[in-house]
Amino acid sequence: MRSDPTPTRRPRASRAAPVAAAAVAVALALGACAQVDEPPETLGVPAPEPLVERPSGPPAYATLARRRQRQLQDQLATLLREVIPEVREVNTQLVSAIEDLGLPERLLTADPDLTGWHEKAWKDRQTQVTQHYAAARRKLEALHERANARAVVMAKEMAEERSPLDAGETGDVLLDQELKGFDQTLRSELGLQRLDADEKRDSIGRIDLVRVYTSFRDEGADEALGGRLLLFLGGPEFAEGPRAQLVFKPDGPFPKGEIVQVMRHRIMRGPTLVQDQGWRRMPAEPVAERFGKALFCGGLAPRINPEAPGFDQLRDMRVIVDVQTALADGSGLRGGVDWRIEYRITSRGAISWEIDALPDFSADCAEVRKVLGASAPTASTAGS
Repeated sequence: MRSDPTPTRRPRASRAAPVAAAAVAVALALGACAQVDEPPETLGVPAPEPLVERPSGPPAYATLARRRQRQLQDQLATLLREVIPEVREVNTQLVSAIEDLGLPERLLTADPDLTGWHEKAWKDRQTQVTQHYAAARRKLEALHERANARAVVMAKEMAEERSPLDAGETGDVLLDQELKGFDQTLRSELGLQRLDADEKRDSIGRIDLVRVYTSFRDEGADEALGGRLLLFLGGPEFAEGPRAQLVFKPDGPFPKGEIVQVMRHRIMRGPTLVQDQGWRRMPAEPVAERFGKALFCGGLAPRINPEAPGFDQLRDMRVIVDVQTALADGSGLRGGVDWRIEYRITSRGAISWEIDALPDFSADCAEVRKVLGASAPTASTAGS
């Protein structure tokens, strides 16, 4: 049989078919998006019925427990607010009592004749510090016990009847947790642990005085004085003034005499002199005391009083105070030391001080003689 030489052609797919299918898909998608905003009624779907609020019954046990817990939290917070002022009052009284004790002075020296000075006063102060802290600790511990007892009573009044085998103060886990948290907060407010550290710090507190002058370095000074003259200064830098202690160690028999001192105040603004008050006698006479083989004299340092009426005029200024301290005995003025303290007062009224120049030996004590005049110690007046 003879075959047809003409090849059979396959029908080509129409190019318009995919385009039409894509157009239908896009139309369906747009139609679906357009129907999202339509209300249910237009789509043939019935609208949901509103939810009917069920009548409330008795609260569940967990709800009652949480309610009791919140109520106890409020009452404990009120109790803590009542206790905190009492704690602050105890701490304020303690700080005031420690400040009233003052700080004893200690000379930073290896001289065996001077190291024991004020040692008894320092030990007596330690005893008093211990007593004040013990009294404050008793008051705070009593506050702690009373507050915890009141907190337990509050919690027990809210708790359900407990079983003999229930643990804790109330048998209610949530209420007992609140009591434990209250006790921790109360301990933090009382600061009993901090009290131990504060006591240790205050019991060793004292002011160290550093030697800033010795007559040993000035040739012929020890011979003129008949002994050695030393000046010690110290104390907080930001204070109304330093602590000063003059010490005289005679070579021979202990002399009968006194310490006299004059001062000159100059008020400066920068390098400009604002006022020179001239040399004047120290308002309060220095008080000398004998310790061992030495004569001690304290209270010599000038001070700036921030409570004085004219203090505000010193703001943003410097006050340079020159001091001449002399040793007198039955033969008159033996000699002394010239020294200077510079005070700086800020615009806010803060005071600081520094040693402006190295102290120097004064053989004739000229300024003391000028100020005291006829009242300067002589052979007839200084031997008493």
